[in-house]
Amino acid sequence: MRVEAAGGRLLLVPEGGRETVVPRAALLGHEPLPGSSWRPLRTLPGGPAVLDDHDPHLAYEEGREGLAGLRPATLTADGEARVWQGLWTRALALLREADPERAAEVTGLVRALVPVLWKPDGRASATRLAAPWAVLTTLPQTPEEMAEVLVHEVQHSKLAVLGGVVHLDHGADGQEAAVFRVGWRSDPRPLGAVVQGTYAHLALADLWDRLARRASATPAERAAARRRAEDFATQVDHALFLLLGSGQLTREGTEFVEGMRRRHARLGPSGGRSARHGARQPADTLTPGHFG
Repeated sequence: MRVEAAGGRLLLVPEGGRETVVPRAALLGHEPLPGSSWRPLRTLPGGPAVLDDHDPHLAYEEGREGLAGLRPATLTADGEARVWQGLWTRALALLREADPERAAEVTGLVRALVPVLWKPDGRASATRLAAPWAVLTTLPQTPEEMAEVLVHEVQHSKLAVLGGVVHLDHGADGQEAAVFRVGWRSDPRPLGAVVQGTYAHLALADLWDRLARRASATPAERAAARRRAEDFATQVDHALFLLLGSGQLTREGTEFVEGMRRRHARLGPSGGRSARHGARQPADTLTPGHFG
């Protein structure tokens, strides 16, 4: 498609198709055009993010089923979109109550929420490192799950951008890269993926610790949130030990991981050092699958 912008309009000329003129105001306001096949993406309240169920390239990769087995999903009815928009709104309200800084981070950084499909009845989320600020996810079941997905994937986007500026590990250096076992995945992970996962799961330990302490939580919700905070903190504690003993971190990587270690040590009682003595949870049991 050829795209031309001039003055207050945008001209869309698909190959072999009929051209469409979109007024700039309609484009910025995400307004549909009567009598035209052009449709804007649905917006999500509270920030610049859109609900993008039209871009197949965000979840599709040539020659494989999709990123970590994920496939694009198209919302065919307005009712489906309203479910996504409602979960987004309720998750942000939850974050604003428990952790206003992370709520501001999500609304300020996320540009697209991308519905995807995974294995039957499976729940998963992902970030494409080449497309930061787009959160790919199956439909979360609760606002808490949506909040977890958003916080988790924003961390991956931040490290994707950081990785374009500075190297945190030495990589394979021409040799076969070492891999490590971590608590959140059943498959061994290269060091870069361990850094990514540790950073994201440290945020989840912090998130669930804050959710446990929010004023509106019921005793049952508080207890469940504490357990999740402890489980994630235990996984992070083990991963930090692996990273600092790997010998593969650059100077900047060591500084970054030391910062994570200090942040981990400052977590509250439900997600801090007391969690280290708890039983480790099997991989893939704490959360929907999260893929970098």
